[in-house]
Amino acid sequence: MEFSEEYLKKIIDKMFDLYLIQHKRYLMQFKGGEYKQNRPENPLKRYHLHKHLKGERTIGTFARTYVTKFLCFDVDFSDLEVAKWVTYKIGNSLDQLGLHHYYVSFSGKKGYHVELFLDKFIPTERAHQFYLFILRAAGIPSHFSGKVEYRPFATQGVKLPLGTHQGTGNFCGFCSLSNGLRVMDRNESFSYFLEIEKIDTERILSIVVDEDSSELRDMENAISSHNSLINYEQSGNYSVEGALELYHNGLSQSSQRHASFMLLARLMNHNQVCKEKAIEVIMEWLDKQDQRFYRSKRDVCLKDAENVVDFVYSNNLTLAVAERDLTVSFREINAIMRHCLGEKSEKANVCVIDSF
Repeated sequence: MEFSEEYLKKIIDKMFDLYLIQHKRYLMQFKGGEYKQNRPENPLKRYHLHKHLKGERTIGTFARTYVTKFLCFDVDFSDLEVAKWVTYKIGNSLDQLGLHHYYVSFSGKKGYHVELFLDKFIPTERAHQFYLFILRAAGIPSHFSGKVEYRPFATQGVKLPLGTHQGTGNFCGFCSLSNGLRVMDRNESFSYFLEIEKIDTERILSIVVDEDSSELRDMENAISSHNSLINYEQSGNYSVEGALELYHNGLSQSSQRHASFMLLARLMNHNQVCKEKAIEVIMEWLDKQDQRFYRSKRDVCLKDAENVVDFVYSNNLTLAVAERDLTVSFREINAIMRHCLGEKSEKANVCVIDSF
């Protein structure tokens, strides 16, 4: 699809506004995937970004020496399923802190960029502290730290979205956690990009007031100290009605499996189904789905289900009960459990209670 020059101008203006804090240093990725840094006498110009949007040459940017105006969690794993899982954990932690304006894009190869854009410059040191805080809040193991990197520094840049990975030829489009991290096409991504909103820098600074504060030493105290988490309202997407609809109707398109596991795990926890049985229910549900809608092998799906259930139960994530959900009876929930697990005692084996 061809885009008008006026439309591309709007996108380039937005890129300068969100990403570019300096023009003297930038990265260029050439065919084959090789990166080179520009020469000092050739600062970044608008035509560079025009080529970037056309997929002809991919551009990356750096922070200033001491400050930045955006921060990025650069998630990079050889196993894309692991990259998805880590991206979901980061997004969930941001949501629980009330920071809903974060944006995910596909790196073009084996990972994702989770980015927040700030209304004012922030010291890079503070931005990096926030990154560490979120990794700990998300419960990402320490041995993963080298594969979830902070960007940008003044000496370490990050590739801009909406271009083409010159090594793989893949488009680096935006994704949505609610849609299974499906990569939007160029048209969708351009429109989505123009709607990006910045967040209040003070929100970030309030979380990392002091590098040596108890917030960074003790994650449990840090999380509980934030009113935004205590008052966190679960998304309308995580409703009892929505979970039951998913259970009955199944997958309707590709790239929904992981998000479906998350919703079904919440349904199990909402009704106090034991963790082991929750995994069993989810996998039996998956076995009945149309395999055109997911490509992962069953052992990979099982590992993902185990991780999802562990995450949901460890964080006690459940479902929102809307007024219309009050019509959902214990019998319906119990019927689902019996259908999957057989005619066993719900108290001894399914651990379901009537929460309505």
